[in-house]
Amino acid sequence: MARLPRIDFPGALYHVLSRGNHSQKIFRTPADYAQYCQLVAQYQARYRFHLYAYVLMPTHVHLLVETGRTPLAKIVQGLHQSYTLYFNRRYDLRGHLFQGRYKALLCQKDAYLLELVRYLHLNPVRAGLVRTPEAYRWSSHRIYLTGHSQGGVAIEPVLPRFGRSRPRAVEEYRRFIQAGRPQGHRSDLYQVTDQRILGDEEFVTAVARKVQQAGPPRPVQVSLSEVAAAVSQATGIPQDLLLATGRGRAAAQARALVAHLAREVADIPLTATAQYLRRDQATLSLGVRKLQERQAEDLELQALARHLAVTLQRGRRVKYKITNV
Repeated sequence: MARLPRIDFPGALYHVLSRGNHSQKIFRTPADYAQYCQLVAQYQARYRFHLYAYVLMPTHVHLLVETGRTPLAKIVQGLHQSYTLYFNRRYDLRGHLFQGRYKALLCQKDAYLLELVRYLHLNPVRAGLVRTPEAYRWSSHRIYLTGHSQGGVAIEPVLPRFGRSRPRAVEEYRRFIQAGRPQGHRSDLYQVTDQRILGDEEFVTAVARKVQQAGPPRPVQVSLSEVAAAVSQATGIPQDLLLATGRGRAAAQARALVAHLAREVADIPLTATAQYLRRDQATLSLGVRKLQERQAEDLELQALARHLAVTLQRGRRVKYKITNV
């Protein structure tokens, strides 16, 4: 069955699960776990989403995220591209670290927030890595026990549900976690509707109505010449060189960036971009694929593409400058 598109709107709560490619380990040393936690805090500060819980396992990660204005895809893809870049550099590797498309279940907050926080924090116990959740360093459980939000993790509004005073709330939260230990694997937390939604019938109907009212995302009205001008200004490659017949590497990568942005931002088909750039469509398609692969390993190129996409979407002038695309 074909995968359905993400459901995305501000205030949506997601249980995100992402595994290592071919079930490989994505964390080899404590430094790896620490780096991922640091990146999580950085991305939370940048995009202002609510991270209610996380657990980092040797081969996969769980995140419980409530989005704000920034779509979930931008958060998770940016986070995992940055971590992949770190991991590949540290271990002299290339290629993908995470397995394909991450899983994101849209969850009914009132019904499942507490249960998901508990389920995530008990994951290391169920896996036999530790005897108690407190003993596992790489989850947000111990942050809850401090009674203070930190490291990008927002313990509000979870902890106040357990008591008015903070000491009482922490103690009741601890008991709540312990009470879930005999439950084991919770298959009910993965029994979703339409492959994507965890919630009752009323919630599913409300989400469907919200998606229908919003309609499909509309591409930004931007021309190919505007995309090319933005790429030219950011890379320092003259716009006439993008349309020239030369085969220089820098110009070829810039053309691939034009094609990538035209499709992602304005939904302009590759055939139209190839015609505009006076290039063979198959060659340009290969260039776009190589560009996307390179973004997983090149943090500066990743930041450039992200900046240009936002700039074009908002109709602003380019400020980000790079000279070694």
